[in-house]
Amino acid sequence: MPRPPMKKRAMAAMVIVPAVAAGTLAVGLSVADSQGGLGGEPITGQPLVEPPVLRSRDGRLAVTFDARNSIVSIGGRKVGTSAYNSMAPGPTLEVFRGDYLQITDKNHLPAQPTNLHTHGLHVSPKKQGDNVFVNTPSGATFTHKYDIPEDHIPGEYWYHPHRHMFVNQQVGAGMAGMIDVRANTPEER
Repeated sequence: MPRPPMKKRAMAAMVIVPAVAAGTLAVGLSVADSQGGLGGEPITGQPLVEPPVLRSRDGRLAVTFDARNSIVSIGGRKVGTSAYNSMAPGPTLEVFRGDYLQITDKNHLPAQPTNLHTHGLHVSPKKQGDNVFVNTPSGATFTHKYDIPEDHIPGEYWYHPHRHMFVNQQVGAGMAGMIDVRANTPEER
């Protein structure tokens, strides 16, 4: 069966829509280039502000994360967000192989459950360990306990909330941070 003839309006749309899109792209690239966005002088912002580092002492690090709505400074601007201890990102946790890490998660987020999950740590996923199924309702507190193995690979890992249905919102708000696992050598202690 032969195809029906194309209507003039459809044919015009096939030509006009790509032409308008190409023109818009060209104008956008031209504006970006004139503002230094395409290889000209880089657009600079505020210097990087590193989060505070909380270090283990005598094989132990115990910290409290107060999850709440906060006003934080990002790029020199005050922003309302959800954060740990009123900072986004949260503090960097520095531990050594063989250390004990305890994180008390206090949930002061209004009407939102939360929890805590680590990425890359070789720790127990059960009970008070790295259990992604823990539910810490608003107003509640939960303590996570991690025994970092003696043979753990040193490196950078990270923590964030992992309460299903709230992960994107809470992580995107800034509720995350780094865990630095160090080798347990005399030079590093």
